[in-house]
Amino acid sequence: MRQHGLERLVTIEERDIFTLDLSNGPTIVTVYLLPSLNAKLLPQLQKLPLGARVISVAHRLADIKPDEQIVVDTELGEFDVYLWTVKTLRGD
Repeated sequence: MRQHGLERLVTIEERDIFTLDLSNGPTIVTVYLLPSLNAKLLPQLQKLPLGARVISVAHRLADIKPDEQIVVDTELGEFDVYLWTVKTLRGD
């Protein structure tokens, strides 16, 4: 990130996402969790501010249809990547 001058645009924190207040940010959340944990996390992610986006690698969030799904080909194989807006996660 530093070599590309992005450190001013990104904040990476190690915190307990199940107890974190997400109502005032962030704008993008990326998760790479098992489906059972994604389902448990959904109520927290629905608290994100409008306009926020959630990206999940390999697993969907419960039975909510993603706004977009792509396949990323890496040297480790292909991965499904899912994108939702908070509006979609809330069912608005």
